[in-house]
Amino acid sequence: MKLKKIGLYLLLAFLVVFLINSPNEAAKLVKVTGENAGEWFSTASSAFTRFLRSLI
Repeated sequence: MKLKKIGLYLLLAFLVVFLINSPNEAAKLVKVTGENAGEWFSTASSAFTRFLRSLI
């Protein structure tokens, strides 16, 4: 349990340092991650729709 807490604190510290030192790169990373998630949801929803249509 303690190791998990230490890991969480180290991750938070890294994120804070990354945001402070490279705010533009951090913003790009969040933007790209959001775009990729949007593409994934779009692909998954169209595949699910095709599946449901094939059942009918």
